[in-house]
Amino acid sequence: MSSEWSPRRQNLPIRDIVELQREIRPAESRGVFDESVDLPLGTPDRWRFGWAFRGVMSDFRGVDDTAVPGALRRGSVRLRHGDRELVVVEDYLIDEDWGVATGVHEFQYPVCASYEFGLLRIDSLVAVKGGAKELLRGLSHLSNPYPPTLLAHQTLIANIYVPYFGEPEILWLNRHRSDARSPSQRSKLPRTTDKLATGSSLRVTCMGDSVTAGASSSSTESAYPRLLEEAFRSNHYSGVTINTVAVAGSNSAQWLGRQSGDTGVAWAEVIDSKPDLLIVEFVNDADIDGNLWQELYSELTARSSELNCDLLITTPHFTRPEWMGNERMSDPDRRPYVRFLRQFCRDQPVALADVASAWERLYDSGIPYLTLLRNGINHPDDRGHRIYATEVAATIGLNPNAPRRASSAKMPTQRSA
Repeated sequence: MSSEWSPRRQNLPIRDIVELQREIRPAESRGVFDESVDLPLGTPDRWRFGWAFRGVMSDFRGVDDTAVPGALRRGSVRLRHGDRELVVVEDYLIDEDWGVATGVHEFQYPVCASYEFGLLRIDSLVAVKGGAKELLRGLSHLSNPYPPTLLAHQTLIANIYVPYFGEPEILWLNRHRSDARSPSQRSKLPRTTDKLATGSSLRVTCMGDSVTAGASSSSTESAYPRLLEEAFRSNHYSGVTINTVAVAGSNSAQWLGRQSGDTGVAWAEVIDSKPDLLIVEFVNDADIDGNLWQELYSELTARSSELNCDLLITTPHFTRPEWMGNERMSDPDRRPYVRFLRQFCRDQPVALADVASAWERLYDSGIPYLTLLRNGINHPDDRGHRIYATEVAATIGLNPNAPRRASSAKMPTQRSA
C-alpha cells in the first residue's frame, strides 16, 4: 500500500496501519461470457478505433461512450469463433489497456468474447466517539465510485482508493489545503461587476470544447454552464442569460481561424451571442503547439475588447496522469499550458478561474481525482462540472456556498478530523 503521508504525521500507530491493510478488501471484478463482438479490420487505436468490450464501456446519458482504460483484466480475454479459440496476432489484435480489439482477417459469423473486468472503490477510515477507528466500505463502480456517506458521529481520517487490480492507496485528509477557492477578481471584470451591481441584464457566453458542451455530465442541467446559471440565481441575480458556444474536440486555434479542419466552429457564433462576459475553457489547448499560446490568447483578449466584453479564462481539469506528465494522482500540476495561463492572466487584464488548482487539491480532500473522470480519460462527471461552476462563480465574486436546489452534481461531503 502506498501513501504520501507518514502514519506518525496522522497520529496513527503503525499497528493501526497494518490492521487497516488487512481489513481492506481487494477490488471487485466481474465476468462477461459470450459477448457477441464485431472486429473491424485494422490496428486498435485507443478509443478511436476497434471493438470496445461492452463490460468496460462508460456511458454518456445512457448511451455507450468510451471504454475505460485499465478496467479490463490483462490476459483474461478469450475470443471464440464457433468451436475454435482465436489466437492473438494470428486472428486478432488487442489493446488490453484501452479495452479494444480488431480483426486480422474477416469472420463469416460473429465472434464471441469472454473476459474479466474490475471496478473501482473508495473506502473511508473514520474516527468515532471514544477514539475508536472504523473502516467503511464504499460501493464499487466502473469509473465513478463515491466515498461512503458519513453519519454525524463519524469523523473522516482518510479515504482509501482501491483501484482495479493494483495496490490500495491511502489519501490522508489535509483540510488546510483542501478548502481554498479562486479569489474574486471583480477588478478584472468591470462590465460584469457593474451590471450585477446595478441589476442590469447580463449576457454570459461559455465558449469551449467538450467540457463546455456538457460531455459526460448526466444531464444538461448538471453541465457546468447550467450550474453557473444556478449559481447566479442562488446569489439573487435573475437577469442573467447564459449562452453555450462549444464544439467537442475543438481548440482555440480553430475558433480563431488559425487551424483548418471541418470542426463546425465559427467565431461568428460568439459575436452573435453579444456577450458582456466571455468565459473560455479549452482543455484541448494543452495539446497544441505551446509556441502558439501567447498569440492565441492575446487575440482572444483583443477580440473580447472589440466586443466590449469581459474575458474570464479557466485552467483545465485534470486528465489521466500520463497525459499530464505525472505518475501519481498526488503529483502537482506540471502542464506547461496551465503555467502559461496563470502567468498570462497575471500580466493581462484577464480574470482566471483556476480549476486546475481545485483538482490538485482533491487529493488533500481524500478524493482520488481519477474517480471524477466519467470515461476514465478526460471527461469530468457531474462533480467535475460542479468544480468548474464553483471556481468560475468565485472568480466573478458570487458566493459558491449560497443555498441551491438539490442536485445529483453535488460533491460528496465528509466531516474532517
